[in-house]
Order: sequence, then structure tokens, then C-alpha cells
Amino acid sequence: MKSPSAQVDQLQLRPPAMSCLKSAIGGFGTALKQWRAKAGISQEELAFRAGLHRTYVSSVERGARNVSLQTIARLARALNISLAEMFEPLGQFPKSLQDQPQPRQGAECQDLERHDGSGEE
Repeated sequence: MKSPSAQVDQLQLRPPAMSCLKSAIGGFGTALKQWRAKAGISQEELAFRAGLHRTYVSSVERGARNVSLQTIARLARALNISLAEMFEPLGQFPKSLQDQPQPRQGAECQDLERHDGSGEE
């Protein structure tokens, strides 16, 4: 039997789920940039208010970081918005997917399932 840490190390997202995850990360970064612009503050000011580094905020806005919920809460507080408000724009992203037909049952972005590489689901 594998140790719990070995099992965690072997968890992998399936390729369609990874694509969906990247879309969500990029969408969140775009939403953050829009909220920051609406607040009329720079990345540096947002970073200061949230207790983060400016380059970290920049990388989140570019979609280069998978942000923790704790960091999202800090960013929302720094922008004086609720967590719910922070996520509202995500229903609008990515726009390129809105015009496409809906995926079939079990297709991309349906579920972010994990696969342990054993062949079993």
C-alpha cells in the first residue's frame, strides 16, 4: 500500500481538467485586474493593502499563479469587496468559450476529477 504522501504526489489532473483550470486561473486574474482598475489603484497599492509583493499581484493578474483562497480573501478585503463579488466576473470568462457549443456530459470542464495513474477511477 502506498503512503498518503506518495498517493498525493501521484495525483494528476486529466488534460481537459487542466485546460479548464488554466481558464479559471486566467479568468480570475482578469477579474482581479478589473476590480483593481475600478478601485482606481495600482498593482503596487493593491499589493501593499493586501500584504503581498507587487510582482505577485502582477503574476496573478496575468494568470500565472494559482492563488489560494486565503490570498483571494486578502485581495478582496484590500479592494473592499466581498468574496462573492470577487468571483462574480468569472461567470463571464473566458469569452472565447461563451460562443462555443456546450460540452457533452463528462466533457471538458464538467468536473475537475483527479486520476491517480492506477487506471481506476
